[in-house]
Amino acid sequence: MMQKFQLTMAQLNAVVGDISGNCAQATEAWVAAKDAGSDMVMLPEMFITGYQLQDLVLNPLLFWMQWRRLRL
Repeated sequence: MMQKFQLTMAQLNAVVGDISGNCAQATEAWVAAKDAGSDMVMLPEMFITGYQLQDLVLNPLLFWMQWRRLRL
């Protein structure tokens, strides 16, 4: 017997460097998808960091600020 697997594709607007805000959006998408019967949510590539990871890596102050935000 085949098992059913439902995938939700979420097209969300990420903000570069707003890791906690992007995580919150991803969590909201997961809750909505799960409530609709989905088993998994697919997010855009590099959604959590906001796509341009080099902006975070090359700027130590911004990287440190985001790291501190996640740890609180």
